[in-house]
Amino acid sequence: MPVYLTRALAAASLAALALAGCGRSDDAQNAASNNAAASAAVAPSGTLAAALDGHNELDTLHDLARNAGLDDVLGGVGPYTLFAPTDAAFEVLGDERVDGLKGEAMRPQAIALLRAHLVPGLVTRRDLDAALARSGSNPVRMRTMSGGTLAFARDGDAIIVSADGGGRARLAGDETTASNGAIHPVDALLVPVEAAAR
Repeated sequence: MPVYLTRALAAASLAALALAGCGRSDDAQNAASNNAAASAAVAPSGTLAAALDGHNELDTLHDLARNAGLDDVLGGVGPYTLFAPTDAAFEVLGDERVDGLKGEAMRPQAIALLRAHLVPGLVTRRDLDAALARSGSNPVRMRTMSGGTLAFARDGDAIIVSADGGGRARLAGDETTASNGAIHPVDALLVPVEAAAR
């Protein structure tokens, strides 16, 4: 049976994104709680919005979040975990499409795309490693803020994340922890722009 990860969201965050919270298995929740307690003394003061602003491989995602009006959410209470497509991941769309996503006309698609890569709660790499170790050959699953599911599995030393619609990416690089969550860069979009907007 898959391991499910969840965390309840603050009401303000729910209203801001019109999102729904999800559930987490006891084992995964204990791992996340233990990790959060262990890191509480060294918790960073910057938010997810600030971390995106300072990350040199996530400029495109940061621009989309800012232009879609989601900086306030990512700078809010949280916590959230963002599986963030890198700038290289957006290159498959082409410059014209990416520029279009940053405009007002495509704002709903940009919001939907971000929600499809965002899960409620703080999930660190350590949490993922622990959950995958316990799950054996079963994937670890998390619900996104768009209501979809992300499935995590190992491929050698790498962690692969797959979305409902067949999108697949590899966790790429180090996580960034913030005062209201964590960012895990991924090397591909997990959902097509068109699918995210449905």
